Amino acid sequence: MEGNRLGHFRSKLLALRSDVSRQIESINKDSLDWSARDSIKELSFVDNHPADVASETFERGKDLGLKMNAQFMLDQVDQALRAIDDDYYGECARCGRVIDPERLEAVPWTLYCRECKQELDGRLHVGRPIEEQVVKMPFGNYDLVKDNVGYDGLDAWQDAARGGSSMSPQDLPGAVTYEDMVDEDEPGQSQRTRNIPK
Repeated sequence: MEGNRLGHFRSKLLALRSDVSRQIESINKDSLDWSARDSIKELSFVDNHPADVASETFERGKDLGLKMNAQFMLDQVDQALRAIDDDYYGECARCGRVIDPERLEAVPWTLYCRECKQELDGRLHVGRPIEEQVVKMPFGNYDLVKDNVGYDGLDAWQDAARGGSSMSPQDLPGAVTYEDMVDEDEPGQSQRTRNIPK
């Protein structure tokens, strides 16, 4: 990439770096530099119900998330600036092809071409919860349980529900009393559990 284009992207990245640094500084100054006690003017959380400080807790968590996101962006910008200094900015760090100039204009901190970035992002998305890879039958895959007449997920739910549940008639459309929730086909099975896939 020629020098004037590199200068253009360097100035764009430095301006972005300055904006993100100011954002981090502002988040720290306005909320995170204060202790929780000082920010809500309470001497102790012990005498309060958690809901009494829910808004403050939410705002503090949101500020932490915004700061983490800004820090991640700052790291990306710094990597792009190092790529300019090391003279490989504009080349895909994975395949070595030239990154499309329009992509660099839109996302100047990128180190990957569009195709490589899509492939890397696709690897991170698994599609199904990772727990399903370790949970054994009959709970891991209901599709395989249909023909299994043994102890399945529905049976486990029924065993757990015999000890009581938080379901009440208001949770089931059309039910007015607890008797309305019982399925006549199988003792102890509620209408709601009938709809769980077998």
